[in-house]
Amino acid sequence: MEAAGKAANLLGIPVVFDPVAAGGTSLRRAEAARLMRAVHFSVIRGNASEIRFLAGEQSSGSGVDAGMFDEITEENLSAAIGIVKGLAEKTGSVIAVSGRLDLISDSRRTAVLRNGSPVMARITGSGCMLTALTGAFCGACQKDCFTAAFAASAVMGVCGELADAKRLERGTGNASFRNDLIDAVFTLTEKQFREGINYEIF
Repeated sequence: MEAAGKAANLLGIPVVFDPVAAGGTSLRRAEAARLMRAVHFSVIRGNASEIRFLAGEQSSGSGVDAGMFDEITEENLSAAIGIVKGLAEKTGSVIAVSGRLDLISDSRRTAVLRNGSPVMARITGSGCMLTALTGAFCGACQKDCFTAAFAASAVMGVCGELADAKRLERGTGNASFRNDLIDAVFTLTEKQFREGINYEIF
């Protein structure tokens, strides 16, 4: 992973880091810190607990899911923006946080996204899907990884809403929701995206 990241840095290829459960164990803490010293990441994408840990803040996360006390809400949004902007400035990376509210910042620009579905937290792999999407978007928009990360998070959120609408219509559960989410990303139209996106940029 380190060798690939360093090679990408030399070639000017964007690198996306997903610090899964970064604060969960001593090994994960050490590896996250080592990788961040060794490689410049274009985008660091994680949940609120993972990003809080990387920013040196107290975190309630213990596994791959965000701790309930770390979730970004309308009530703590201002403080969360400060943490995310600070980490972006410190690392020189775009920071993308997924959750009930998504935050994306490069320290100069910060976006808040209010899309998605609560069911996205009830399936395994939605964060990994978003990281893969972020990498693809950064590959297509290498000179502006903020816009790439913002667009990837927006697409995932809008598609989560489209998948949830199908789930509610059919009365099905999270297993079919996962497939509908993947299908929504595959079939998403520009019209659906433009009509569905709900965001602010500061």
